[in-house]
Amino acid sequence: MKLLLDTTYYLPAIGVSIKDMQKDALLKLISKKHQILMSQITIFELSAKGAKYIKEDLLSPERVARGISAIMYNDAIETIPIHDTTILQTAFKLRSMLNDSLIA
Repeated sequence: MKLLLDTTYYLPAIGVSIKDMQKDALLKLISKKHQILMSQITIFELSAKGAKYIKEDLLSPERVARGISAIMYNDAIETIPIHDTTILQTAFKLRSMLNDSLIA
């Protein structure tokens, strides 16, 4: 199954815990042989969240960089360009149903 995952699933990789979410949720999905897709914007969001935690001395820059590298170089995760037409059309549809979206 193809899964385009929200940034939330990747946050544990940089050291950010999410309430009510297993730290290894992404790894479990990968181990079940799902095709994992990630938007390029996720890398930006991880960097921005990481920078916030670094500024607050909650994470080290090395931890954030190591986590992002692990995601970027994981062959099980396919990065999708933000300008991909299918992704944009899906985002527009989701925006009409959800309050949280990249499309403001």
